[in-house]
Amino acid sequence: QAVAPALAAPMTSAAPSLAGWIAVVLAGGPGTRMRSALPKALHPVAGVPMVRLVCDLLRGAGCTEIVIVAREAIEEVRAAAGDGVRMARQDSARGTAHAVMAARKVASEHGPLLLLHGDMPLLTARTLLEMAGRHLAAPSSLTFLTAYLPDPKGHSRVERRNGKVHGIVAEADLSPAMRGAPEVDAGMYAVEAEWLWRALMAVGPNASGDLALGELIGLAVRGDGVEA
Repeated sequence: QAVAPALAAPMTSAAPSLAGWIAVVLAGGPGTRMRSALPKALHPVAGVPMVRLVCDLLRGAGCTEIVIVAREAIEEVRAAAGDGVRMARQDSARGTAHAVMAARKVASEHGPLLLLHGDMPLLTARTLLEMAGRHLAAPSSLTFLTAYLPDPKGHSRVERRNGKVHGIVAEADLSPAMRGAPEVDAGMYAVEAEWLWRALMAVGPNASGDLALGELIGLAVRGDGVEA
């Protein structure tokens, strides 16, 4: 289920556009929970494939460099996304961090990257630009989007200590005290490419054997910090 983000706090610095950014759109979800053979990002919302809505949103915010990571239906995803995208193939289903690694071949080694999912059609340009501006203005290694949900079940929770992000906790690992915590990782990250490619090498498998992108948050906390 896609998350419609609710910002944790008012953001005051918005980037004028996403010009110069590279967006990495993860579109490899198989749509299993949708009970469909159609890849998740190709499912239409208001008659338009979700991945196209996300890509058009990025274009509207000024981003001209879009890399899409998919595991199957590569040409179908490329066609649905529109002109000018570059495709990267994830060779196996090993998690979101593994998917981002697949993008390195066609994404830049330098500059700011925006990582997001192809099944988030309710994102807005304002959210993208404010998050980009917050990241550029902060000294942190990584900026990520959170949401407050009335029912957070099924999502990783944001762990804070004295108000500061300390990490995220998968639902399977939640303590009883954290089960009702409403703040979740909404799955969008802003990061510098140089830091990202180094950090991904340090991501280890979780209990399910996957390489999860959320592990970057803990690495950033131990480094130059996190902005949420």
